[in-house]
Amino acid sequence: MPKQVAIFDMDGLFVDSERIYAEGWKQGFKEYGVIVPEGFVESLTGQSSAANDAKIISLLNDSELAKKIRVVREQYYQEKLNNSEIKLGKFAKELAEILKDKGFKVILASSSTKKRINELLSKNDACDVFDAIVCADQVQKLKPAPDIYLAALNCFDTNSKDAIAFEDTIVGATAAVTAGIDVCLVSELLYRQQLKLEHNQCLGLFRDLEETYTFLEANQVC
Repeated sequence: MPKQVAIFDMDGLFVDSERIYAEGWKQGFKEYGVIVPEGFVESLTGQSSAANDAKIISLLNDSELAKKIRVVREQYYQEKLNNSEIKLGKFAKELAEILKDKGFKVILASSSTKKRINELLSKNDACDVFDAIVCADQVQKLKPAPDIYLAALNCFDTNSKDAIAFEDTIVGATAAVTAGIDVCLVSELLYRQQLKLEHNQCLGLFRDLEETYTFLEANQVC
């Protein structure tokens, strides 16, 4: 049965920002001569700022150094943003517009702040894409807790079975299914590694949103 509401994650899914964040972390660690375990930077993907800060402090056992490294990361991000080097994800805006044309309500559900969301969408001429935006400022617990998705459902008084979510991390997909929402896990990296969420509401692991849409249309989800 076709869904009625589509909920998009932002970082790494609708906007290709996770790659920039990872480059910024690597720059920060390099600048301060910190060698991190293999896979550590990748483990920061999809996490909240607070969760990442705690993880880095735990690794370094030095909160002041962790703050300095975050400053470098933020400076790197701002430079890329100002140079318009942070683009939308492949087929992201196109999919959102297709779904809107089909009568869907389209929602952005992100663990980022409203300020960060606004600046990334503005730089990419995408402010008018979404019917509603739910962000970190509006909930108590961030992904993998379901709060953001529950708040998204409340935007249009939607039953969870009538919604579909798009996520690029296990953390985000866990938040969606915990809220009772079917989710498509969309990540080239996870696809290559065949790392997926083993849950009956995870509809599949896809390389990109174009492949995802083909699957959903073929299965009459949209």
